[in-house]
This record gives sequence, C-alpha cells and structure tokens, in this order.
Amino acid sequence: MIGAPDSVLYINTAEKLCIERCIERAKTSGRADDTPEIITQRIKTYNSHSKTVVEYYKKRKLVVEVDGAKDIETVWDKVCKDLPLPKVELPNNPKIVFVLGGPASGKGTQCANLVKEFGYCHISTGDLFRAEVAKVLFPVLIANLGH
Repeated sequence: MIGAPDSVLYINTAEKLCIERCIERAKTSGRADDTPEIITQRIKTYNSHSKTVVEYYKKRKLVVEVDGAKDIETVWDKVCKDLPLPKVELPNNPKIVFVLGGPASGKGTQCANLVKEFGYCHISTGDLFRAEVAKVLFPVLIANLGH
C-alpha cells in the first residue's frame, strides 16, 4: 500500500480537448489506445471511476484544481503556487501527491515537472497497467502468429 495522499492535484480538462490532444498525440506516440473510439471509452471510464476519487478528496479539502486547458507553463505555475510541495526527503519524510485528470489532460507532463523540480518519484498506474496487459497479451499474439 502506498498510503494516503498529502494532497491531490486535479487537472480539470474538457472532454473535447482531451480527445483532440489524444488524436494529436497518436500521430507520434505509437500508443494503440489513442483512437477516437478508445479515447471515448477511456473518458467514460474516467468519468465513472476517477471523478468519484476527486470528489472524495475534495470533501477532505486535499484537492488543488487546475485548468488543464491552459498552456503547460501556466499550469505548472499554478501547481507551484497552489500545491503544497516540499522537497521530498525519503525515507524519513515521504510526501504523496495523487495526480488525476482525464486522458491527455497533462498528468504525465506535470508529473515529470514534480520529479525534476521537487524530487518526487512518479508511479504511473496507467503505465503499470499497460505493461501488465502487454505481458499477458504479447505471448498470446506471438503464439497466434504461426496459425
């Protein structure tokens, strides 16, 4: 178990913009999940599951919400201004920040900034999930190539 967060960064981005960003990202990312159909499903999943997490932490006054439609630098400036971000002093003083937002809202970009500027460790549940799926599916795909 990781533990409860000290704060939650919520990058609030309109669905239409998330879709546009995913489609643009697909041109260079090679990600199989950046198709309009899959993006739409990912947004539905996000809305039905992750938004409830945001609401849970809002009630506990842990959420810092930023407008994900702004440019990267403006979002980062807001994060630095509003999110309590002490330098991490592991293992004596671990700090946990959950970063939530829809597909292509800017989570990865802002997490990279947190790592670079404040020494945080970035654990992407999306990346972990995709890696686990690939471990299961890759052998099946290879086995079926010969048939």
